[in-house]
Amino acid sequence: MRADDLRFAGTPHTEIRFSGTPDHQSATRSDRTNLPDQVEAGVPYRDVRIEYRLQNTIDE
Repeated sequence: MRADDLRFAGTPHTEIRFSGTPDHQSATRSDRTNLPDQVEAGVPYRDVRIEYRLQNTIDE
């Protein structure tokens, strides 16, 4: 995702959960540019970039 300007009206709550069969493995990774892990409501963030990766492996 890319944004020239980004501002949050409130502090977001995020959560990542995986469900499914027991024989799977999942992993995520995000790389942020100009956006801290904990954002603040009303603070302008400029030239933002987020790269998000999701990896799943299902065992036979």
